[in-house]
Amino acid sequence: MKEKTEKKIGLMLVEDPGETISTLCELKKETDNVTRDDFIIEYKKIKNFNSMQSTNLKKMTDSNIDAHFYTLTTFNFLIKTETEYKLSQDSKKLCTYKKKHQWIDYQKLLSEILLKNQRKGKLYREFLKFVQITKTKDEIFKFFDEVPSKTMIAWSKHAGLIIEYKERIHALQRKGELPSLKDFTAILIKKYQQLDHSEVFGIRNIFVPIGELRFLICIDLEIYREDFDKLFNELLLTDFGPKIDLHGTTSKVFREEESETFEFMGKLYIFMSLKQ
Repeated sequence: MKEKTEKKIGLMLVEDPGETISTLCELKKETDNVTRDDFIIEYKKIKNFNSMQSTNLKKMTDSNIDAHFYTLTTFNFLIKTETEYKLSQDSKKLCTYKKKHQWIDYQKLLSEILLKNQRKGKLYREFLKFVQITKTKDEIFKFFDEVPSKTMIAWSKHAGLIIEYKERIHALQRKGELPSLKDFTAILIKKYQQLDHSEVFGIRNIFVPIGELRFLICIDLEIYREDFDKLFNELLLTDFGPKIDLHGTTSKVFREEESETFEFMGKLYIFMSLKQ
């Protein structure tokens, strides 16, 4: 029972890994020692700044902030000293990668930190094994409980260990090299054709969600979301490009689908269609 409690309930709700790590990277001092109060000051600065640019405002309570601080100590981002804390060597590396925008190195190191952690690494490994076959969030919540699931989804996504489309989650392991544009084009056509038919026989959807197309292709080719966007941009600039039409949508649908947009030539799109 003790192991089950530690495994399923031990993770607190921390759904903002980007902001949490950004706070960590602001804690570096000449003395290399930091306190919980240092963390609170920097975390509130980052949250308040981001909140001013977002309609998603969340109240910061002491327990919420403690959950973030606890997470950093659990994964040894912060190491306890006699009286205070200090950043671990992995934290310093992670912050360097972040500062230099070395995102592949950043995600690789963060993945190792999550998966090899003495206390929670086993849980993350079990989670990734569970989503090797696509699962819905409800299925994940039922198996791991909601709070740890939300935390694992957020951190695994930030580390590039999973890909998400709406309520669907799938484990992701990036290959060393990107596919050729020829192979990318072939699978894009194949997946588009699978998606452009509705459940009513013979009726075409025509407008296929780029987010769903991206999700399926990333799983098949074992590439990241950013890789898909890069390859799709390149494809649109080839002779094949004129066969693809990109589409926007109403402002209401756009708000609902904002996280699934695709950017091309400075504009955001939600859907695509392929000329026959």
